[in-house]
Amino acid sequence: MELSIFHAEELEDVLNSIPGLKPSFKKLGDVEVIAESEYVRVGKYRNYVIVLSSEKLDFENAPIETFRIVLTELENGREFQFGTYRFEENTVEIQPGREVDFFELSPIFSELAALKTLSLDAGNRGEFLSKEETKIIDRTVKILENAGTMDISVLEDLAFELSSLKGKFISRYMKFKDEIEEIGQSLIRFKSLSRKYGHFLYELAAEYEDVLSNLRYYETSFDQTLRSVRDSLETIHLKLESIQRRETLELQKRTSALQVAAAVIEFIVVFYYTMGIWSKYADLSMLPKWLSLLTLTVLSATVPLLTEAFGEYLLERRVGKKLVVYSMLMGLCIAIILYTIFF
Repeated sequence: MELSIFHAEELEDVLNSIPGLKPSFKKLGDVEVIAESEYVRVGKYRNYVIVLSSEKLDFENAPIETFRIVLTELENGREFQFGTYRFEENTVEIQPGREVDFFELSPIFSELAALKTLSLDAGNRGEFLSKEETKIIDRTVKILENAGTMDISVLEDLAFELSSLKGKFISRYMKFKDEIEEIGQSLIRFKSLSRKYGHFLYELAAEYEDVLSNLRYYETSFDQTLRSVRDSLETIHLKLESIQRRETLELQKRTSALQVAAAVIEFIVVFYYTMGIWSKYADLSMLPKWLSLLTLTVLSATVPLLTEAFGEYLLERRVGKKLVVYSMLMGLCIAIILYTIFF
């Protein structure tokens, strides 16, 4: 007899591959029998389709796993609920001790097929992630070793590259964690079903417990790597912030110096042209020299200050004290100048 395991979504293809099937609606242990013929029975267990046949069948799609069940006499078999058995390379030899419906044992084979498939996939994924982990660690170490001497643009590019590697690694790692969880759940179900039928195939559980333990080791290593990368990225970001703050302070200093220089130039220009225009239209001798000099000085100093205050008003839409004081000073200076011109 052959027992083939398929994914549940392949049910229609499986049924179409087997001629002469008739619908069936009954429960046999943990299996729901959905179709049968003289030589074949098709059932469903969780998200698997199970086909038990006394003849070799050709399916449209290859099964997840196929097991052979051979009835024979055994000298050194393991005991279980229905007699004795021996399992080797997907072939189970059974010497029944009493009448047994092998379809009732099919959930054990389904979980075994799931364990085998998931373990292979998770193992390959773990090895791939391990290589990716090495790349990330090497890149992280290189960045941290040279962070102090790198140009900020180079450091930013490397940080972005490391973040990208981390993102890709996490997406694959989450799939890996899901597979580990599935293996753990499948192993629990396998052991429970095996104990239910007198520890049938229970000796295989130790193999997958070892597999699961190795995968957990990978998982722990990947967790540590992700934490290290996260801490490294935080260190790099702090370094970048420190560099940016330093550059910002230097830029502010240069800007402040330029602003002071611009204010001095503006003061001189206003002073010079105001004095020229004033002396052209008015007789400055009618004022004490100290008063005319003070008026020019206050007016020239007030112009840039009033410009700054007016800019703050445009931004905040609120009349501040500076705007009022500087406006009054400028108004006073202009009044003095107009007085000397018209009176």
